[in-house]
Amino acid sequence: MARDRFGIDGRGQTCYRSSVSKALTGLVVTLVAAACGGSGDDHAVADAAPVPIDAAPGSSRAAIVAGAGSGGVLSTLSTGAMVVSANRDSGGVVGADPIVRHLGHELFVVNRGGTGALSVLDDTALTVTTTLAPHAGSQPQDVAAVGDKLYVVERAGTGVERLTRGSAASVDIDLSADDPDGNPNCTSAIALGPDVYVACGLLDDATGAPRGNAKVYVIDSATDTVRTSFDLTTKAPSSLLEAVGDGTLAIATNDASANNSGCIEHITPGAAPSSQCITRNIVLAGFATRIQFQIFGDSMFLWMAVTGTDDSALGTRPLMAFDVTSSEAWQPISTPGEIIGDAALCPDGTVVLSELAPAAQGLRAYQLAVEITTAPLAVGLPPTSSHGIECY
Repeated sequence: MARDRFGIDGRGQTCYRSSVSKALTGLVVTLVAAACGGSGDDHAVADAAPVPIDAAPGSSRAAIVAGAGSGGVLSTLSTGAMVVSANRDSGGVVGADPIVRHLGHELFVVNRGGTGALSVLDDTALTVTTTLAPHAGSQPQDVAAVGDKLYVVERAGTGVERLTRGSAASVDIDLSADDPDGNPNCTSAIALGPDVYVACGLLDDATGAPRGNAKVYVIDSATDTVRTSFDLTTKAPSSLLEAVGDGTLAIATNDASANNSGCIEHITPGAAPSSQCITRNIVLAGFATRIQFQIFGDSMFLWMAVTGTDDSALGTRPLMAFDVTSSEAWQPISTPGEIIGDAALCPDGTVVLSELAPAAQGLRAYQLAVEITTAPLAVGLPPTSSHGIECY
């Protein structure tokens, strides 16, 4: 079977490494080579992001949204000093059930509950530049941006509502033709050039079970029409769409109605997009709720916040890593007993995690698979969102 540039053959078959230290040897060598310009690869290190105002040189800034009850908080973490600046949301931007996306030099806060308001903030000053209101009751899940056009994904609607900065007008992009109940249960969107990729679960709203494999629609932002669509190889998205870093995309899936079957889908864009599995849920002994990719030269690593299939009491939610290049899964990285709900990769290599253990909720941080925090860092509220951290 043909393999892509990272050795993925589409079957999602993997080995499982019992020794993290063995796996880390290759990663450390790659990191050092990339930092020093070694291995003859002058392009191993991506363009550096601007240093935010509360981050020391050589560190990154993480923005964290957390909600509870009728409101929420926006906090930041400087990874260099490991210092949290909590409760920076003074304008009611964050609601009870938020997610955050970092797009360009802006933070997009989508409130999935309540009013469903969408706010755009400057990522340095954290000032609000735009606030928009999607359709009432549409349960917005995610947003993608192409210029001033903002594509808001609806879980309770016909697909996507396209909003525009500076305008009260909106355009509905109907993706419901493939779902008999008229609600395609869309969960995520991401822009790639002029195209917007939208993932939809196509659930039977009466039972909650998937009708078939999840589907991705590709919207041409110039015309706000569907250019093409394609099926994923598995059912029921469990994470948001994420950029891999090499021009491709990925999303995690989990079919709770079929023994948590699913995988990490790797999407190859283009005129005729397609998808194949990187690794399957059975290898992870669970399913991913947040995925982040790290590329150095010809090596690719995948970091995942994983919910175990036996997670009846929040007991099995580790940070896991996967060597995509060699198709080898690592033993869980996080310490047993830590309950990880979210994971964001920072430009300085730090992985910032949300800790959900009832007695110790907050942020943890890892570098080279070693924890550098000694206890969770409080951010003002429990960081329960599965996409509540962005690092830049």
